[in-house]
Amino acid sequence: GERLGLQRVAASLGYEIHDWPHTVEIAGRRILMIHGTGPAEKTRKFVEALAASGRYDAVLYGHTHEVDVRRIGSTLILNPGEACGCLTGQRTVALLDTEAMEAELLEL
Repeated sequence: GERLGLQRVAASLGYEIHDWPHTVEIAGRRILMIHGTGPAEKTRKFVEALAASGRYDAVLYGHTHEVDVRRIGSTLILNPGEACGCLTGQRTVALLDTEAMEAELLEL
């Protein structure tokens, strides 16, 4: 995508776009966020390896535009799909409950 333009728009709104992978701790939970790269299968394998490491409570990703909510061990894997519905016809977002480590999918 057009990275510099996106960074400028985000900055004008008071947000920052981080390089990936990016790890945050929220409510005592270690959460890894990535976009993804290459073919969808490559992204899924990468996400599965990160989840299987046991280093994170959740691995959040995108790129494939496909909903993915599952666990590997105790790690939650979450891809909310796509909000626009352009590729799959489904317009979805997700809410993450960091206390229960559960995701709720919402259709737009």
